[in-house]
Amino acid sequence: MHRAAPLVLILCLLTKIAFGAEVVIQSSSDEGVAIAIVGEIEAGDFDQFRKLLAETEVYTGVAIHSPGGDLIEAVRIGRLIRENLLPVTAADSFQIAMYGIIALEHEMFAWWPSVVDGNVFNTCYSACFVIWASGVDRQGGMPVPGAGTIMGLHRPHFDDKYFSALDVDQAQQEYEKLLSLLTDYLVGMGITNTLIEKMLTIPSNELYLLTPDELSSISGMIPAIDEWTASKCSEHEVQPQERADWHLLNDKLLSNLSGPESHYLDILGAKLNSYNDCRRSVFVQAQLERRAK
Repeated sequence: MHRAAPLVLILCLLTKIAFGAEVVIQSSSDEGVAIAIVGEIEAGDFDQFRKLLAETEVYTGVAIHSPGGDLIEAVRIGRLIRENLLPVTAADSFQIAMYGIIALEHEMFAWWPSVVDGNVFNTCYSACFVIWASGVDRQGGMPVPGAGTIMGLHRPHFDDKYFSALDVDQAQQEYEKLLSLLTDYLVGMGITNTLIEKMLTIPSNELYLLTPDELSSISGMIPAIDEWTASKCSEHEVQPQERADWHLLNDKLLSNLSGPESHYLDILGAKLNSYNDCRRSVFVQAQLERRAK
């Protein structure tokens, strides 16, 4: 990794927040632990995250709720997330509250709303997207008014004081290094070239909001893990026609189902649950084995 100077490289934020991220255990149960990253990403957050992760010995996921922040720190966190096969959820304020993060305990507010076409959304911008992209299973982020989280992108920039002091040749050289760092990272995380190219056309003082289709195309399990867990559970696999039947019957009102249809729906539901439980078990075991190395 190339760093031109010990100055902070940041993704420009449309709104400056006066505090850094809280990196805390947000929930713990028999099924595992969730680590929350809440607030602006700053230097030192990687060390906090690495420390908490090292202290957990059970299946772990990540929830992030942030307006952006330090790009280098986000990349470091993201690489650690991918290395440890962690899923990431772009959590909205309701989820954060349900997970037990009490904003007043940390002297902060856990909600940075955006208003789009009169609808209020939670936000995951810039460096937040960089971290979210690292998840081997990416969830959240769908723009549901009043409850969902929207993703915002733009190209990165250096600290203004540092960058303005460079001559034009130095500035070009350093910016190319920064773009190379970011694009190589995103490509490695499986983000499409089309989306990366779109991001690089957006000035750092503007923001591009991902569409539902764009978000859907990069949500869920990454292809390699998706196919691998499916292969491990092939004996439980639900056939395409069975899935189509389940969706068709599930969309009908229960009161409109005949007795045989209701029975068939129960059978299909049980098969889907068995298949999904198998894949989750395989995934959890893979994560625990990776982290034990």
